[in-house]
Amino acid sequence: MGMIDNLLQRYGYIKYSSDMRAPAIIGQMAEANKFNVPSGALAQTQSELYQRLSWVNISVSMVARLAAIVQFNVMQWEGEKQIQVENHPFEMLLRKPNPLQSRFEFFEGTYANRKLTGNAYWYLNKSSEKSPPAEMWVLSPSKVKPVPDKNMFIKGYLYDPGDGQQIALEPWEILHFKEFHPNNPFVGLSPIEAIATQAIGDMKAVDHNTQFFANGAQSPKILAFADPIEQEQWEQIKSDYKNAGNKRETMFMRNVGPGGVQLLQSGVTQRDMEFLAGREFTKEEIYSLFAPGLASMLDVNATEANSKTGEATLMSKAVYPMQVSMAEKITAEILPLYGQNLVGEFEDIRERDRELILKEQEVFSKTHTINEIRLEYYSDDPINDERGDKLPLELGGNQNQPANVDTINIQPKSEEVIQSPFVKDICAYKRKALNYFDKNKSLGFTFKSDNIDDMQISRIKTKLLNSKSKEDVISAFDVEEEHTPVGMKSLLVELSKLSSALIESK
Repeated sequence: MGMIDNLLQRYGYIKYSSDMRAPAIIGQMAEANKFNVPSGALAQTQSELYQRLSWVNISVSMVARLAAIVQFNVMQWEGEKQIQVENHPFEMLLRKPNPLQSRFEFFEGTYANRKLTGNAYWYLNKSSEKSPPAEMWVLSPSKVKPVPDKNMFIKGYLYDPGDGQQIALEPWEILHFKEFHPNNPFVGLSPIEAIATQAIGDMKAVDHNTQFFANGAQSPKILAFADPIEQEQWEQIKSDYKNAGNKRETMFMRNVGPGGVQLLQSGVTQRDMEFLAGREFTKEEIYSLFAPGLASMLDVNATEANSKTGEATLMSKAVYPMQVSMAEKITAEILPLYGQNLVGEFEDIRERDRELILKEQEVFSKTHTINEIRLEYYSDDPINDERGDKLPLELGGNQNQPANVDTINIQPKSEEVIQSPFVKDICAYKRKALNYFDKNKSLGFTFKSDNIDDMQISRIKTKLLNSKSKEDVISAFDVEEEHTPVGMKSLLVELSKLSSALIESK
Protein backbone atom coordinates (compact mmCIF):
# COMPACT_ATOMS: atom_id res chain seq x y z
CA MET A 1 0.00 0.00 0.00
CA GLY A 2 1.47 3.32 -1.06
CA MET A 3 1.90 6.59 0.79
CA ILE A 4 -1.05 8.20 -1.02
CA ASP A 5 -3.36 5.34 -0.04
CA ASN A 6 -2.32 5.69 3.59
CA LEU A 7 -2.89 9.44 3.49
CA LEU A 8 -6.34 9.06 1.95
CA GLN A 9 -7.26 6.43 4.49
CA ARG A 10 -6.80 8.88 7.33
CA TYR A 11 -9.55 10.99 5.76
CA GLY A 12 -11.99 8.07 5.54
CA TYR A 13 -11.37 6.91 1.96
CA ILE A 14 -11.54 3.18 1.22
CA LYS A 15 -10.82 1.82 -2.22
CA TYR A 16 -13.84 0.14 -3.82
CA SER A 17 -13.61 -3.46 -4.98
CA SER A 18 -16.09 -4.63 -7.62
CA ASP A 19 -16.22 -8.21 -6.32
CA MET A 20 -17.67 -7.01 -3.00
CA ARG A 21 -21.01 -5.76 -4.38
CA ALA A 22 -23.92 -6.76 -2.12
CA PRO A 23 -27.36 -7.89 -3.36
CA ALA A 24 -29.78 -5.01 -3.90
CA ILE A 25 -32.05 -5.66 -0.91
CA ILE A 26 -29.08 -6.22 1.41
CA GLY A 27 -27.40 -3.06 0.14
CA GLN A 28 -30.60 -1.07 0.68
CA MET A 29 -30.78 -2.35 4.24
CA ALA A 30 -27.16 -1.36 4.84
CA GLU A 31 -27.86 2.12 3.49
CA ALA A 32 -30.88 2.51 5.78
CA ASN A 33 -28.88 1.49 8.87
CA LYS A 34 -25.64 3.33 8.18
CA PHE A 35 -26.38 5.78 11.00
CA ASN A 36 -27.64 3.15 13.46
CA VAL A 37 -24.26 1.63 14.27
CA PRO A 38 -23.57 2.24 17.99
CA SER A 39 -20.59 4.38 18.89
CA GLY A 40 -17.68 3.14 20.95
CA ALA A 41 -19.18 4.79 24.03
CA LEU A 42 -21.55 1.84 24.51
CA ALA A 43 -18.70 -0.70 24.50
CA GLN A 44 -16.76 1.57 26.86
CA THR A 45 -19.66 1.55 29.32
CA GLN A 46 -19.90 -2.23 29.11
CA SER A 47 -16.17 -2.48 29.80
CA GLU A 48 -16.62 -0.39 32.93
CA LEU A 49 -19.03 -2.99 34.31
CA TYR A 50 -16.27 -5.56 33.87
CA GLN A 51 -14.01 -3.33 35.96
CA ARG A 52 -16.52 -2.45 38.66
CA LEU A 53 -18.94 -5.38 39.05
CA SER A 54 -17.32 -8.53 40.42
CA TRP A 55 -19.94 -10.96 39.07
CA VAL A 56 -19.36 -9.80 35.48
CA ASN A 57 -15.59 -9.88 35.93
CA ILE A 58 -15.62 -13.41 37.35
CA SER A 59 -17.90 -14.93 34.70
CA VAL A 60 -16.27 -13.25 31.69
CA SER A 61 -12.70 -13.93 32.80
CA MET A 62 -13.51 -17.54 33.69
CA VAL A 63 -14.91 -18.28 30.22
CA ALA A 64 -12.08 -16.38 28.49
CA ARG A 65 -9.31 -18.21 30.35
CA LEU A 66 -10.82 -21.66 29.93
CA ALA A 67 -11.32 -21.04 26.22
CA ALA A 68 -7.82 -19.60 25.74
CA ILE A 69 -6.25 -22.88 26.86
CA VAL A 70 -7.80 -24.89 24.01
CA GLN A 71 -5.54 -25.53 21.02
CA PHE A 72 -6.49 -24.55 17.46
CA ASN A 73 -5.72 -27.02 14.68
CA VAL A 74 -5.73 -26.66 10.90
CA MET A 75 -7.12 -29.63 8.98
CA GLN A 76 -7.33 -30.39 5.27
CA TRP A 77 -10.08 -32.24 3.48
CA GLU A 78 -9.04 -35.33 1.55
CA GLY A 79 -12.25 -36.75 0.17
CA GLU A 80 -14.55 -37.25 3.17
CA LYS A 81 -11.69 -37.33 5.66
CA GLN A 82 -9.98 -34.49 7.50
CA ILE A 83 -6.21 -34.78 7.83
CA GLN A 84 -4.40 -32.61 10.37
CA VAL A 85 -1.80 -30.33 8.82
CA GLU A 86 1.33 -30.45 10.95
CA ASN A 87 2.77 -27.07 11.97
CA HIS A 88 0.58 -25.14 9.57
CA PRO A 89 1.79 -21.52 9.10
CA PHE A 90 -1.38 -20.15 10.70
CA GLU A 91 -0.88 -22.38 13.76
CA MET A 92 2.68 -21.12 13.97
CA LEU A 93 1.43 -17.52 13.77
CA LEU A 94 -1.02 -18.13 16.62
CA ARG A 95 1.84 -19.21 18.89
CA LYS A 96 3.11 -15.63 18.71
CA PRO A 97 0.50 -13.49 16.92
CA ASN A 98 2.40 -10.24 17.51
CA PRO A 99 5.59 -9.10 19.25
CA LEU A 100 3.80 -8.18 22.48
CA GLN A 101 1.39 -11.05 23.12
CA SER A 102 1.53 -14.78 23.65
CA ARG A 103 -1.10 -17.12 22.22
CA PHE A 104 -2.91 -17.28 25.56
CA GLU A 105 -3.00 -13.49 26.01
CA PHE A 106 -4.19 -13.01 22.44
CA PHE A 107 -7.08 -15.44 22.78
CA GLU A 108 -7.99 -14.36 26.31
CA GLY A 109 -8.46 -10.78 25.11
CA THR A 110 -10.47 -11.96 22.11
CA TYR A 111 -12.86 -14.14 24.12
CA ALA A 112 -13.27 -11.54 26.87
CA ASN A 113 -14.16 -8.82 24.36
CA ARG A 114 -16.70 -11.02 22.65
CA LYS A 115 -18.40 -12.18 25.85
CA LEU A 116 -18.39 -8.69 27.35
CA THR A 117 -19.40 -6.49 24.43
CA GLY A 118 -20.69 -8.98 21.85
CA ASN A 119 -17.85 -8.01 19.50
CA ALA A 120 -14.19 -8.92 19.05
CA TYR A 121 -11.89 -7.46 16.40
CA TRP A 122 -8.58 -8.72 15.01
CA TYR A 123 -6.41 -6.37 13.03
CA LEU A 124 -4.68 -8.40 10.30
CA ASN A 125 -1.37 -6.84 9.36
CA LYS A 126 -1.14 -7.87 5.69
CA SER A 127 0.74 -6.58 2.68
CA SER A 128 -2.25 -7.08 0.36
CA GLU A 129 -5.81 -8.38 0.29
CA LYS A 130 -4.82 -11.86 -0.88
CA SER A 131 -1.74 -12.36 1.30
CA PRO A 132 -1.76 -14.16 4.68
CA PRO A 133 -1.36 -11.99 7.79
CA ALA A 134 2.14 -11.39 9.12
CA GLU A 135 0.79 -10.26 12.50
CA MET A 136 -2.55 -10.17 14.30
CA TRP A 137 -3.62 -7.74 17.01
CA VAL A 138 -6.67 -7.59 19.27
CA LEU A 139 -8.43 -4.22 18.97
CA SER A 140 -10.69 -2.79 21.65
CA PRO A 141 -14.38 -2.86 20.54
CA SER A 142 -14.79 0.67 21.88
CA LYS A 143 -12.25 1.87 19.28
CA VAL A 144 -13.68 0.17 16.17
CA LYS A 145 -16.84 1.04 14.24
CA PRO A 146 -18.15 -0.79 11.13
CA VAL A 147 -19.07 1.43 8.16
CA PRO A 148 -22.16 0.13 6.26
CA ASP A 149 -22.34 0.75 2.51
CA LYS A 150 -25.10 0.33 -0.08
CA ASN A 151 -22.84 -1.37 -2.63
CA MET A 152 -20.32 -3.24 -0.46
CA PHE A 153 -22.49 -3.90 2.64
CA ILE A 154 -19.39 -3.25 4.77
CA LYS A 155 -17.27 -0.47 3.31
CA GLY A 156 -14.67 -0.86 6.00
CA TYR A 157 -14.00 0.02 9.62
CA LEU A 158 -13.12 3.24 11.42
CA TYR A 159 -10.49 2.89 14.11
CA ASP A 160 -9.91 5.51 16.79
CA PRO A 161 -6.45 5.00 18.31
CA GLY A 162 -7.28 7.46 21.08
CA ASP A 163 -5.94 10.69 19.61
CA GLY A 164 -9.26 11.76 18.11
CA GLN A 165 -8.22 10.92 14.53
CA GLN A 166 -10.20 8.09 12.96
CA ILE A 167 -8.24 5.76 10.69
CA ALA A 168 -10.14 4.01 7.91
CA LEU A 169 -9.37 0.32 7.50
CA GLU A 170 -10.41 -1.87 4.60
CA PRO A 171 -12.69 -4.88 5.23
CA TRP A 172 -9.90 -7.41 4.69
CA GLU A 173 -7.76 -5.78 7.38
CA ILE A 174 -10.28 -6.62 10.11
CA LEU A 175 -11.69 -9.96 11.24
CA HIS A 176 -14.89 -9.28 13.15
CA PHE A 177 -16.33 -11.89 15.56
CA LYS A 178 -19.77 -11.01 16.86
CA GLU A 179 -22.75 -12.34 18.77
CA PHE A 180 -26.22 -12.40 17.24
CA HIS A 181 -28.07 -9.06 17.28
CA PRO A 182 -31.76 -9.16 16.30
CA ASN A 183 -31.88 -5.54 15.14
CA ASN A 184 -28.40 -4.76 13.82
CA PRO A 185 -26.41 -6.99 11.42
CA PHE A 186 -23.25 -4.90 11.76
CA VAL A 187 -22.47 -5.39 15.45
CA GLY A 188 -23.08 -8.05 18.07
CA LEU A 189 -25.39 -7.79 21.05
CA SER A 190 -23.72 -7.71 24.44
CA PRO A 191 -25.32 -9.89 27.17
CA ILE A 192 -24.91 -6.90 29.47
CA GLU A 193 -27.71 -5.10 27.62
CA ALA A 194 -30.12 -7.75 28.88
CA ILE A 195 -29.09 -7.32 32.52
CA ALA A 196 -28.12 -3.64 32.55
CA THR A 197 -30.83 -2.66 35.04
CA GLN A 198 -29.98 -5.48 37.46
CA ALA A 199 -26.25 -4.80 37.15
CA ILE A 200 -26.67 -1.10 37.89
CA GLY A 201 -28.96 -1.93 40.81
CA ASP A 202 -26.34 -4.30 42.21
CA MET A 203 -23.64 -1.63 42.01
CA LYS A 204 -25.95 0.89 43.70
CA ALA A 205 -26.59 -1.64 46.46
CA VAL A 206 -22.85 -2.06 46.96
CA ASP A 207 -22.39 1.72 47.03
CA HIS A 208 -25.18 2.03 49.59
CA ASN A 209 -23.65 -0.66 51.79
CA THR A 210 -20.25 1.00 51.54
CA GLN A 211 -21.66 4.37 52.53
CA PHE A 212 -23.61 2.76 55.37
CA PHE A 213 -20.51 1.32 57.01
CA ALA A 214 -18.37 4.31 56.11
CA ASN A 215 -20.88 6.36 58.10
CA GLY A 216 -20.32 4.25 61.19
CA ALA A 217 -23.08 1.78 60.21
CA GLN A 218 -25.67 4.41 61.10
CA SER A 219 -29.02 4.21 59.32
CA PRO A 220 -30.41 7.57 58.14
CA LYS A 221 -32.22 9.20 61.10
CA ILE A 222 -33.62 12.56 62.15
CA LEU A 223 -33.20 14.07 65.60
CA ALA A 224 -36.16 16.40 66.19
CA PHE A 225 -35.88 19.05 68.98
CA ALA A 226 -39.10 20.53 70.33
CA ASP A 227 -37.55 23.73 71.72
CA PRO A 228 -35.43 26.36 69.99
CA ILE A 229 -31.68 26.02 70.62
CA GLU A 230 -29.00 28.67 70.58
CA GLN A 231 -26.65 28.45 67.59
CA GLU A 232 -23.55 27.92 69.71
CA GLN A 233 -25.24 25.13 71.65
CA TRP A 234 -26.60 23.67 68.40
CA GLU A 235 -23.12 23.42 66.91
CA GLN A 236 -21.88 21.73 70.08
CA ILE A 237 -24.69 19.12 69.93
CA LYS A 238 -23.92 18.32 66.30
CA SER A 239 -20.22 17.96 67.04
CA ASP A 240 -20.85 15.71 70.06
CA TYR A 241 -23.27 13.53 68.09
CA LYS A 242 -20.82 13.11 65.21
CA ASN A 243 -17.90 12.27 67.49
CA ALA A 244 -19.97 9.74 69.42
CA GLY A 245 -21.07 8.10 66.18
CA ASN A 246 -17.52 7.83 64.85
CA LYS A 247 -16.33 6.27 68.11
CA ARG A 248 -19.38 3.97 68.28
CA GLU A 249 -20.13 5.42 71.74
CA THR A 250 -23.42 6.30 73.41
CA MET A 251 -24.27 10.01 73.41
CA PHE A 252 -25.68 11.51 76.63
CA MET A 253 -27.90 14.61 76.79
CA ARG A 254 -29.08 16.47 79.92
CA ASN A 255 -32.10 18.62 80.75
CA VAL A 256 -34.27 17.09 78.03
CA GLY A 257 -37.86 17.15 79.13
CA PRO A 258 -40.70 14.97 77.78
CA GLY A 259 -40.96 15.41 74.03
CA GLY A 260 -37.78 17.48 73.97
CA VAL A 261 -35.95 15.22 71.51
CA GLN A 262 -37.41 12.62 69.16
CA LEU A 263 -35.56 10.07 66.99
CA LEU A 264 -37.24 9.60 63.61
CA GLN A 265 -36.26 6.85 61.16
CA SER A 266 -35.91 8.24 57.62
CA GLY A 267 -35.58 5.37 55.18
CA VAL A 268 -35.76 1.62 54.94
CA THR A 269 -33.65 -0.61 57.10
CA GLN A 270 -31.01 -3.04 55.89
CA ARG A 271 -33.40 -5.91 56.62
CA ASP A 272 -36.10 -4.35 54.47
CA MET A 273 -33.65 -4.03 51.61
CA GLU A 274 -32.73 -7.77 51.79
CA PHE A 275 -29.31 -6.71 50.63
CA LEU A 276 -27.52 -10.05 50.50
CA ALA A 277 -30.43 -11.94 48.96
CA GLY A 278 -30.73 -9.34 46.21
CA ARG A 279 -27.04 -9.54 45.35
CA GLU A 280 -27.15 -13.34 45.30
CA PHE A 281 -30.02 -13.32 42.79
CA THR A 282 -28.16 -10.85 40.56
CA LYS A 283 -25.00 -12.96 40.73
CA GLU A 284 -26.80 -16.13 39.63
CA GLU A 285 -28.55 -14.28 36.81
CA ILE A 286 -25.25 -12.88 35.52
CA TYR A 287 -23.56 -16.27 35.82
CA SER A 288 -26.39 -17.97 33.90
CA LEU A 289 -26.18 -15.40 31.13
CA PHE A 290 -22.40 -15.26 30.70
CA ALA A 291 -21.25 -18.66 31.98
CA PRO A 292 -24.00 -21.28 32.51
CA GLY A 293 -22.88 -23.84 35.05
CA LEU A 294 -20.47 -21.50 36.83
CA ALA A 295 -22.81 -20.89 39.78
CA SER A 296 -22.98 -24.56 40.75
CA MET A 297 -19.27 -25.04 40.06
CA LEU A 298 -18.21 -22.25 42.46
CA ASP A 299 -20.93 -22.64 45.08
CA VAL A 300 -19.36 -23.04 48.53
CA ASN A 301 -21.87 -25.80 49.34
CA ALA A 302 -21.42 -27.66 46.05
CA THR A 303 -20.65 -31.37 46.14
CA GLU A 304 -18.07 -32.94 43.86
CA ALA A 305 -20.86 -34.17 41.57
CA ASN A 306 -22.45 -30.73 41.36
CA SER A 307 -19.10 -29.09 40.69
CA LYS A 308 -18.20 -31.51 37.90
CA THR A 309 -21.65 -31.17 36.35
CA GLY A 310 -21.33 -27.39 36.47
CA GLU A 311 -17.90 -27.54 34.82
CA ALA A 312 -19.23 -29.82 32.06
CA THR A 313 -22.14 -27.43 31.50
CA LEU A 314 -19.80 -24.45 31.33
CA MET A 315 -17.59 -26.13 28.75
CA SER A 316 -20.41 -27.42 26.56
CA LYS A 317 -22.81 -24.45 26.75
CA ALA A 318 -20.48 -21.42 26.96
CA VAL A 319 -16.97 -22.26 25.74
CA TYR A 320 -17.57 -24.83 22.99
CA PRO A 321 -20.28 -22.97 20.94
CA MET A 322 -18.23 -19.78 20.99
CA GLN A 323 -15.16 -21.62 19.73
CA VAL A 324 -17.13 -23.35 16.95
CA SER A 325 -18.39 -19.95 15.81
CA MET A 326 -14.91 -18.43 15.81
CA ALA A 327 -13.33 -21.44 14.09
CA GLU A 328 -15.86 -21.21 11.25
CA LYS A 329 -15.15 -17.50 10.87
CA ILE A 330 -11.41 -18.16 10.67
CA THR A 331 -12.04 -20.97 8.18
CA ALA A 332 -14.12 -18.69 5.96
CA GLU A 333 -11.94 -15.57 5.98
CA ILE A 334 -8.32 -16.41 6.85
CA LEU A 335 -7.51 -20.01 5.89
CA PRO A 336 -8.41 -19.55 2.16
CA LEU A 337 -5.38 -17.23 2.03
CA TYR A 338 -3.18 -20.29 2.69
CA GLY A 339 -4.73 -22.69 0.20
CA GLN A 340 -7.81 -24.72 -0.68
CA ASN A 341 -9.80 -27.26 1.35
CA LEU A 342 -8.48 -26.04 4.70
CA VAL A 343 -10.65 -26.03 7.80
CA GLY A 344 -9.82 -24.81 11.29
CA GLU A 345 -11.19 -26.18 14.52
CA PHE A 346 -10.55 -25.96 18.24
CA GLU A 347 -10.12 -29.17 20.17
CA ASP A 348 -13.43 -30.47 21.49
CA ILE A 349 -13.37 -29.86 25.23
CA ARG A 350 -16.83 -31.26 25.99
CA GLU A 351 -17.06 -33.97 28.61
CA ARG A 352 -17.63 -37.41 27.11
CA ASP A 353 -19.11 -40.58 28.56
CA ARG A 354 -16.17 -42.96 28.17
CA GLU A 355 -18.17 -45.99 29.22
CA LEU A 356 -20.81 -45.31 26.57
CA ILE A 357 -18.12 -44.81 23.90
CA LEU A 358 -16.52 -48.15 24.79
CA LYS A 359 -19.89 -49.88 24.58
CA GLU A 360 -20.57 -48.33 21.18
CA GLN A 361 -17.13 -49.42 20.04
CA GLU A 362 -17.81 -52.94 21.26
CA VAL A 363 -20.95 -53.19 19.13
CA PHE A 364 -19.20 -51.51 16.19
CA SER A 365 -16.30 -53.97 16.34
CA LYS A 366 -18.51 -56.99 15.80
CA THR A 367 -19.19 -56.02 12.17
CA HIS A 368 -16.19 -53.82 11.26
CA THR A 369 -12.53 -54.46 10.58
CA ILE A 370 -9.55 -53.25 12.59
CA ASN A 371 -8.81 -50.48 10.08
CA GLU A 372 -12.42 -49.29 10.16
CA ILE A 373 -12.29 -49.15 13.96
CA ARG A 374 -9.01 -47.20 13.88
CA LEU A 375 -10.47 -44.67 11.47
CA GLU A 376 -13.85 -44.27 13.18
CA TYR A 377 -12.70 -43.97 16.80
CA TYR A 378 -9.04 -42.95 16.70
CA SER A 379 -8.53 -41.23 13.32
CA ASP A 380 -5.44 -43.43 12.91
CA ASP A 381 -3.87 -44.54 9.64
CA PRO A 382 -4.70 -48.11 8.52
CA ILE A 383 -2.44 -51.05 9.37
CA ASN A 384 -0.73 -52.06 6.14
CA ASP A 385 -0.87 -55.82 6.62
CA GLU A 386 -3.46 -58.61 6.83
CA ARG A 387 -4.54 -57.62 10.35
CA GLY A 388 -6.15 -54.40 9.15
CA ASP A 389 -8.79 -56.21 7.06
CA LYS A 390 -9.85 -58.62 9.76
CA LEU A 391 -12.48 -58.43 12.46
CA PRO A 392 -11.22 -58.27 16.06
CA LEU A 393 -12.81 -61.68 16.73
CA GLU A 394 -10.68 -63.17 13.97
CA LEU A 395 -7.55 -62.04 15.82
CA GLY A 396 -8.37 -63.84 19.06
CA GLY A 397 -10.56 -61.18 20.66
CA ASN A 398 -13.29 -61.99 23.18
CA GLN A 399 -16.88 -61.42 22.16
CA ASN A 400 -17.65 -59.96 25.57
CA GLN A 401 -14.60 -57.68 25.54
CA PRO A 402 -14.58 -54.18 23.97
CA ALA A 403 -12.64 -54.22 20.70
CA ASN A 404 -9.91 -51.84 21.80
CA VAL A 405 -7.20 -51.85 19.12
CA ASP A 406 -4.54 -51.66 21.83
CA THR A 407 -5.41 -55.20 22.98
CA ILE A 408 -5.08 -56.89 19.57
CA ASN A 409 -2.99 -60.10 19.59
CA ILE A 410 -2.41 -59.76 23.34
CA GLN A 411 -3.23 -62.64 25.66
CA PRO A 412 -3.35 -61.04 29.12
CA LYS A 413 -2.70 -63.04 32.24
CA SER A 414 -5.83 -61.60 33.78
CA GLU A 415 -8.90 -60.46 31.86
CA GLU A 416 -9.91 -58.50 34.95
CA VAL A 417 -6.75 -56.41 34.63
CA ILE A 418 -6.93 -55.77 30.90
CA GLN A 419 -10.61 -54.81 31.04
CA SER A 420 -10.26 -52.51 34.04
CA PRO A 421 -11.18 -48.82 33.61
CA PHE A 422 -7.74 -47.90 34.94
CA VAL A 423 -5.91 -49.79 32.19
CA LYS A 424 -8.28 -48.50 29.52
CA ASP A 425 -7.61 -44.91 30.55
CA ILE A 426 -3.85 -45.56 30.63
CA CYS A 427 -4.10 -46.93 27.08
CA ALA A 428 -6.14 -43.92 25.93
CA TYR A 429 -3.64 -41.53 27.52
CA LYS A 430 -0.71 -43.37 25.90
CA ARG A 431 -2.36 -43.44 22.49
CA LYS A 432 -2.98 -39.70 22.58
CA ALA A 433 0.61 -39.03 23.73
CA LEU A 434 2.05 -41.10 20.86
CA ASN A 435 -0.22 -39.33 18.41
CA TYR A 436 0.96 -35.93 19.68
CA PHE A 437 4.60 -37.07 19.55
CA ASP A 438 4.25 -38.20 15.92
CA LYS A 439 2.74 -34.83 15.01
CA ASN A 440 5.36 -32.77 16.89
CA LYS A 441 2.73 -31.35 19.25
CA SER A 442 3.32 -30.50 22.89
CA LEU A 443 3.11 -33.46 25.26
CA GLY A 444 2.01 -31.22 28.11
CA PHE A 445 -1.67 -31.55 27.18
CA THR A 446 -4.31 -32.11 29.86
CA PHE A 447 -5.72 -35.62 30.19
CA LYS A 448 -8.82 -36.08 32.35
CA SER A 449 -9.54 -39.43 33.97
CA ASP A 450 -11.79 -40.60 36.78
CA ASN A 451 -9.70 -43.77 37.16
CA ILE A 452 -6.12 -42.44 37.31
CA ASP A 453 -5.25 -40.38 40.38
CA ASP A 454 -3.93 -36.84 39.98
CA MET A 455 -0.48 -37.69 41.35
CA GLN A 456 -0.08 -40.48 38.79
CA ILE A 457 -1.10 -38.16 35.93
CA SER A 458 1.35 -35.54 37.22
CA ARG A 459 4.22 -38.07 37.21
CA ILE A 460 3.34 -39.24 33.71
CA LYS A 461 3.12 -35.68 32.39
CA THR A 462 6.53 -34.83 33.87
CA LYS A 463 8.07 -37.82 32.11
CA LEU A 464 6.30 -36.96 28.84
CA LEU A 465 7.68 -33.44 28.86
CA ASN A 466 11.21 -34.91 29.08
CA SER A 467 10.62 -37.50 26.34
CA LYS A 468 12.95 -37.38 23.34
CA SER A 469 11.84 -40.54 21.52
CA LYS A 470 8.84 -42.81 21.09
CA GLU A 471 10.39 -45.26 23.54
CA ASP A 472 10.61 -42.46 26.12
CA VAL A 473 6.90 -41.79 25.63
CA ILE A 474 6.11 -45.47 26.18
CA SER A 475 8.28 -45.67 29.30
CA ALA A 476 6.50 -42.63 30.78
CA PHE A 477 3.51 -44.88 31.38
CA ASP A 478 5.37 -47.47 33.45
CA VAL A 479 3.38 -47.67 36.68
CA GLU A 480 5.20 -48.14 39.99
CA GLU A 481 4.02 -51.21 41.88
CA GLU A 482 3.05 -49.23 44.97
CA HIS A 483 0.73 -47.04 42.91
CA THR A 484 -0.96 -49.96 41.20
CA PRO A 485 -4.66 -50.31 42.16
CA VAL A 486 -5.64 -53.31 44.28
CA GLY A 487 -6.11 -56.49 42.24
CA MET A 488 -3.78 -55.39 39.40
CA LYS A 489 -0.41 -56.85 40.39
CA SER A 490 0.28 -58.00 36.83
CA LEU A 491 -0.40 -54.53 35.43
CA LEU A 492 3.24 -53.78 34.60
CA VAL A 493 3.52 -56.89 32.44
CA GLU A 494 0.24 -56.21 30.66
CA LEU A 495 1.11 -52.55 29.99
CA SER A 496 4.44 -53.63 28.54
CA LYS A 497 2.60 -55.91 26.11
CA LEU A 498 0.19 -53.10 25.23
CA SER A 499 3.13 -50.82 24.49
CA SER A 500 4.79 -53.33 22.19
CA ALA A 501 1.58 -53.93 20.24
CA LEU A 502 0.94 -50.21 19.99
CA ILE A 503 4.41 -49.52 18.53
CA GLU A 504 3.89 -52.34 16.01
CA SER A 505 0.50 -50.93 14.98
CA LYS A 506 2.11 -47.56 14.35
